[in-house]
Amino acid sequence: MVYRRREFDYRNDLDRQKRALEELESERRRDYGDYWVCPRCGHTQESEYGKQKCLWCGYEER
Repeated sequence: MVYRRREFDYRNDLDRQKRALEELESERRRDYGDYWVCPRCGHTQESEYGKQKCLWCGYEER
């Protein structure tokens, strides 16, 4: 009996990671409502219309 090694499908894994990240992001939005969380330093501040800019580290969301 010969066992073949299964090829690992990286694309499928990346899709799964992307979905998990989007799910986390939507959960975070639901939890904070009108607040925005900086992905770099984790600072939470009120959400503004348009671009978001962190008041602590200066990170800008595009």
